[in-house]
Amino acid sequence: MNELIKLRAEIDEADELLLRAFIKRMDTVEKIGKIKKESGLDIQDKTRETQVLSDITKRTPEKYRESVMQLYECIFNVSKSYQLKTD
Repeated sequence: MNELIKLRAEIDEADELLLRAFIKRMDTVEKIGKIKKESGLDIQDKTRETQVLSDITKRTPEKYRESVMQLYECIFNVSKSYQLKTD
């Protein structure tokens, strides 16, 4: 049981790092959304998404690649949705 508590503490630490990184990412997403709106650019940039996904998966261990791809598809969707809401 002590091992389970220790591992859960490790997950809590990882979650804190993920949250900080997500907030930083979304702050940047907001700025990008404003620039896109001011410039009349589309929110979706499929070329950029493909490039990011390719770069990320190359650095991901094989056993996690499918999960990372799912995660980033979700992140892209959340980011695009948020950009649509920016003023």
